[in-house]
Amino acid sequence: MENLQTMKWFYLFYFLHGNWLCGFFTNNLDVAREGVPVDSVFGLLSITLFLNAFTLGTLSRFVFQMGLSIFETFQTEALALEVKSTQEAASPMAMTAAMEATSCPLLQHLAFLDFSELARRGADRRAPAFSLSQPGGHPHTFNQLAASSLGQITSLTQRLETALAPPSDNNNSPPVTANKPDFTGLRDLTGGAPPRPAAAPKRSEVAVLLDRLRGWLERRPLLGALLTEWPDSRPAAALADGRPALWAVSGLSALGVASLTEDRYGVAQRHLGPLLRALLELAAVLERVRRLAGCAGRGGGGAPVPRLAAGLRAATATALFRLTATFGPHLRSLGLSDKELARLEPYRLYTEG
Repeated sequence: MENLQTMKWFYLFYFLHGNWLCGFFTNNLDVAREGVPVDSVFGLLSITLFLNAFTLGTLSRFVFQMGLSIFETFQTEALALEVKSTQEAASPMAMTAAMEATSCPLLQHLAFLDFSELARRGADRRAPAFSLSQPGGHPHTFNQLAASSLGQITSLTQRLETALAPPSDNNNSPPVTANKPDFTGLRDLTGGAPPRPAAAPKRSEVAVLLDRLRGWLERRPLLGALLTEWPDSRPAAALADGRPALWAVSGLSALGVASLTEDRYGVAQRHLGPLLRALLELAAVLERVRRLAGCAGRGGGGAPVPRLAAGLRAATATALFRLTATFGPHLRSLGLSDKELARLEPYRLYTEG
């Protein structure tokens, strides 16, 4: 079906330039040419032309899609990275180093994906995350994992808050007028005319013309809708690269739950308060994004960005449910405020929904 939709562009190009191309090849290769010209309606209705275009288009699309699938499968193959701190890792492919590899986004995404899979692995693979460095006895590994994950969650929350903030309208602000200097006294001292202040630079005619054209288009209801920014377009742009944050939510919450029975040194306890606080802030912002998308009438459940937003909301809610259910009796000892504890209470009682 997609091939048939693409063939309309082939027929358009064939109608405009097919006659010239056929003449070029037939004259240079001494090939017999059909009697019906290709830049005519009868030439476009040729059954041979349709079969050739459909067959070659189908084969070309199949080869391209197959190559793209092989490339994506090879590039996105899950990695089993070494769960060690950057100080202790013997290779640069440690999970902590890969999670900070901003110069290689693909490696960073695969690192966060592997981090989120720690919950499904055995306790033996999670054990290095709760270990202490030797010598010194410092929890470098968990500190770096938590710092990278909380950084992704906080960064996404801040981007969404900025996107949800109403844009500042600088056009309505009154123009700032500078105090003009008084040159009247210079005439008497110099005997000549006072210097004139420098004139403001003029805008180019192209910029003025574009502004007028945009204003004319915005006054037309149908055309103005194409130039108007949708209310949820800015949050959607902020969510476009939120996949590492989703994996960070899943991975860090899973480690927090597993720390109750697997963390012998208590290295994860000091991060539970900041994690719950970051999850509450992210959940509040995602709820605002959901309401904004509903008001805009663009639910679009099949689009990638709305699916990612729904996945983030589900992962955040799941993390809050699991953490509050696991550490419910100890929430007051995590340094949370009374307001934050009140917001966690529905998750602890399984009434949030």
